[in-house]
Amino acid sequence: MPEDEWNKQVVDSVNKQASILQRRGVRRVSILLCRRGQYPVYFTLRNFSGAWGEEQAIRNIEPALAFQLELSRLSNYNLKPCFVEAKQIHVYHAIARENQLNNRFFVRALVRPGRLRGSMSTAEYLISETDRLVTSILDALKIVSAENRHADCNHIFMNFVYNLAVEYEDVLATISGFIERHGKRLWRLRVTGSEVRIALEDSEGHVMPICCVIENVSGFIVHYRGYQEIITDKGTTILKSIGGEKGPLHLQPVHQEYPTKESLQPKRY
Repeated sequence: MPEDEWNKQVVDSVNKQASILQRRGVRRVSILLCRRGQYPVYFTLRNFSGAWGEEQAIRNIEPALAFQLELSRLSNYNLKPCFVEAKQIHVYHAIARENQLNNRFFVRALVRPGRLRGSMSTAEYLISETDRLVTSILDALKIVSAENRHADCNHIFMNFVYNLAVEYEDVLATISGFIERHGKRLWRLRVTGSEVRIALEDSEGHVMPICCVIENVSGFIVHYRGYQEIITDKGTTILKSIGGEKGPLHLQPVHQEYPTKESLQPKRY
């Protein structure tokens, strides 16, 4: 059966058990659907005002990893999930709460551990995996943007959910190649911002979480900025610019909400 049919059956089945779930204090139910030769599907349900329904924003992701998508940063927008063939890619059509004409796509992807074969180094794996993922993201974005041609300032977020034994210079090389190979296609699909989060691990086991931000709002100048995530004395996590130049997110909270479009952007578009 198609996913929508499975969804109806799953929701009906859970609603039949609603009374016992309530007595036991169950707040969420996740169901994993395995079919031969196909990518597994996750349905996560919770109680919406007395009736159980699916939380579509986190379909096809393990509940324990859902927080890694950082959907709380999209709180300035009303989100509509767009389901694509690649299950590890999560696409959201976002419409600003204050301005219905302000709409864009947010693409979120989690990169899981891979197994290195032969003599491939971790840096080479980072380059190949990022390149493959970006190609899949752009293919998915091309399909969904055909229905919403006025979407602008689209945004890509990739989160490596494990530590990588690479140097910061390797990340810079990966990012620059990423822009060279996909720059024109990114601009055609109106992608003006990308964010890559990686935890770097050195030979002594020290871990440094970093956030790389690439922006090209005007279409002429690409801005690349790297930030290190540090914990303050108050226990909050903030971004600290790497290098001499301080970026706009310097000393800002890690989970800061994405702003809506500036007034100049519609004219620029």
